[in-house]
Parts: sequence; structure tokens; C-alpha cells
Amino acid sequence: MLPPEAPLAMPAQSLTQFARTERRAWAAPQLAHAPWLARSIVFGGAPIINVLFAMTVSPPKTAPSMLWYLGIVLASVGAGMVLYFRPHS
Repeated sequence: MLPPEAPLAMPAQSLTQFARTERRAWAAPQLAHAPWLARSIVFGGAPIINVLFAMTVSPPKTAPSMLWYLGIVLASVGAGMVLYFRPHS
């Protein structure tokens, strides 16, 4: 047997209207991190680390071409640029 239904009052949600007075406060502001840090790690560092680890575990039969090295350098430069040109709050 189920308990009786008890509907909750839901707040009105809108994607076009935003009132700063209704904004919720951070529960733990000291634990908040900047989004640029996560972006630079995920989109820049993780693929580089993944490729280097995969090549260590299972080395290729032939040496990588110069384009492979160029790709690693460009990905590293891109990750560095994300870190350098991050938005300052």
C-alpha cells in the first residue's frame, strides 16, 4: 500500500529571466574551482598523457612520424595557452 500523495511546491523556472536576488548562495565557496583549470586538463593534458602512456605500455612497431610529434607539441601549446590566457575574476 502506498502512502497518500503529497505534492511539493515547485519553483517557477525560466531560461529567459534571471533575478540575481533569487540566486542561491554557494554551499562551500572555498571548494569551488575555476572552470579554466578543468578545461585545460581535460582538453589539453589528458590526451597527451593518454597517448604517452599507451605508447609506453604498447610501443609502436615503427617510430612515429614528425606529424605525430608536431601534434603533441601543438596540443601542449594549446593547453599552455588556455592556462596563460585564462579569464581573471
